[in-house]
Amino acid sequence: MALFLQVYVVSSLWISELLPDMHTEKAILLQEREAKATNFFVSWLVLGAPVMINLIFSSICFSVPIYYLANLRSGFHYFGMFTLTLYCACLGNLFMAYAVAFFTQSYRSSVTLYPGVVGMQTFYCGYSVIISSLADWFRWGATVNPGTYAMAAWYQNELKNNGFNDYEDFANFFEWDHSLQSCLLYLLLFIVVNKLVLYLALNVMKIKQS
Repeated sequence: MALFLQVYVVSSLWISELLPDMHTEKAILLQEREAKATNFFVSWLVLGAPVMINLIFSSICFSVPIYYLANLRSGFHYFGMFTLTLYCACLGNLFMAYAVAFFTQSYRSSVTLYPGVVGMQTFYCGYSVIISSLADWFRWGATVNPGTYAMAAWYQNELKNNGFNDYEDFANFFEWDHSLQSCLLYLLLFIVVNKLVLYLALNVMKIKQS
C-alpha cells in the first residue's frame, strides 16, 4: 500500500512542474482576449489538451517499471486498470492545478497552494491516517478526496480474488470498500468537477479584466 501512496503523491506533485507553463498560458489567453482573438468557451474546451495526450504516454512509461519491478499482479487487464487509474488521478489533478494557476495572481502563490491540496489528498486517502480514527465532522474529506478512490482502485486491482484472506477486513479498515467501477466513476467525476472549476476561474479572470 505504501507503494501505491508513493505513486499517487509523486505523480500528483509532478504536475506542479507545469504550473509556470500554466501561468504563461493564462497570460497569453488574457492578451488574446484583449485583442478579441479568442473565445473563452473554446479556450476552456481545449485548455490542457496537449498535456492530456502527453499524460497518456507518461502514465504508461511511469507504470511499466513500477508495475514489473514491484512484481504486481500479472495480467494485461490488471496492468491496464493500474495505468488507467493513474491516468484518471493525474488528469483530475491537472485540471485542479490549472484552476489554482488561473485563480492565483502569481506562480509563487500557486506553487504554494497546489502541493498543499495534494498534501490534504494524501492525508485523507485512508492509508496515511485511519479515517475511522478522525472525528465524525472531520471524516467528510475522505468522501470527496480523489486519492481515496485511486488507492481503493489499486488495492482492489491488486488483491481482490488474489488469495489475500484478509482482503475484506483491510478494505473496511482503510474504508476502501468501493467497487472498482465506482472508484473509476468517482475519479471521472473529479475530472469533470475540476474542469468546471477551471471554467469558473476563466470567467472570474474575464470579469477582472473587464
